[in-house]
Amino acid sequence: MTVGAETPLIKAVQLDNKAICELLINSMCKLQAKTENGLTALHYAIAYHRYDICKLLLENQIKIHSRTNSGVTAMTIAIEHHNAAMVKILLEFGYKMDKRYKWKETPLEQAIKLHAQDCALTLLHFGCSLVKEKGKSYFHLAVEEKLLKVVKFMINLQPTFLNEPFIQERNWPVSLYYRPDIMDWIVNEAQQPRTLKQLCRTRIYRQLGKYSILKIKELNLPEPLKEYMKFHEHIKEKYYVEKPLTIEECPYDCPAICSIRYCPPIEISDSEPEPDSDDCVTE
Repeated sequence: MTVGAETPLIKAVQLDNKAICELLINSMCKLQAKTENGLTALHYAIAYHRYDICKLLLENQIKIHSRTNSGVTAMTIAIEHHNAAMVKILLEFGYKMDKRYKWKETPLEQAIKLHAQDCALTLLHFGCSLVKEKGKSYFHLAVEEKLLKVVKFMINLQPTFLNEPFIQERNWPVSLYYRPDIMDWIVNEAQQPRTLKQLCRTRIYRQLGKYSILKIKELNLPEPLKEYMKFHEHIKEKYYVEKPLTIEECPYDCPAICSIRYCPPIEISDSEPEPDSDDCVTE
């Protein structure tokens, strides 16, 4: 399946040849060139898990928010593929984490709906907005989807989420009707007082605003407190292991013919999210 005339840079990305990518960039190739569908070399680097090439492209000022004809950005693809390592790279290079897609969805909302928990945690860790302008709150959506890692982190970032009407009125989402353990856990959390240390961490972290995790090192605090500010109990290094593609998950528009019958597309899909196995309240 072709998407139009790929550029030499895109071909080099597909073949995972960083040296050729560097040569083409140094030769003033058209870094921002797109295929007929609006895909750039960055879209391909994300989809093909080319971490080093992705960083190379971003260091050379490829447009990080470039959209395809249907509005898909590099962040859309990273979340669609549940690739928290790529989400982290994009955020470190300044991706506007609250920037809405063409269809008015934010990256955090996309991550919650697709059960991409590690991606959602990464967005929260970098200080994305916790306020959703319309409809159900992000917290309500996370509870509804039973994403307990996200729910726990959001409570730590903003304990007032436990005052939301659906909790106070016990108007639980239908998805929780067969999970009374989750409902009981949330009610118990709402009744637990927070320590002053926890509240101070929450207030300082929120005060730091966007890209908060990158600002902690500048704080005039003892090193143990700086480590405490990083929420290591919620964010694990294993989320950001730069895993290459496996033979079972070949990317869209492969440069060579292979025997794999199904390749996940670069564009976002309409499929339902996969069931989440990490749904234990006693995590």
